[in-house]
Amino acid sequence: MELLSSKKELEVMEVFWENDEPLSISGIIEKKPSLNKNTTNIVLKNLHKAGYIYVAEIVQTKTVLARAYKAAMTREECIARELGDFNENRLALSMVKNILVNSEIKMKESFIQELETLITQYRFAE
Repeated sequence: MELLSSKKELEVMEVFWENDEPLSISGIIEKKPSLNKNTTNIVLKNLHKAGYIYVAEIVQTKTVLARAYKAAMTREECIARELGDFNENRLALSMVKNILVNSEIKMKESFIQELETLITQYRFAE
């Protein structure tokens, strides 16, 4: 079971929780203009794959057909899912992933080097 792993995933889920109707990418961006279309598209694919949203209908938007999604769970169910899958390893991995996804390139590189050093030390310590 995948957990919400980025601020953007949570932002998009907030849009679904605040709106009861099915939303396409353009509908989401209409509700939250600070979101980028390309990023939102990737986030929707990830949320759909992880089971947080589902395709509610196919809608006509301007000149194309588009998927309109709905939240598959309430905010409370999502929190329960996140907490129910809580363990130290998952928390640590989630934190590392969050740092890598949301930090600047220079910070990522130094963080990766530190992780590699720790992993190497741990492997040789056994």
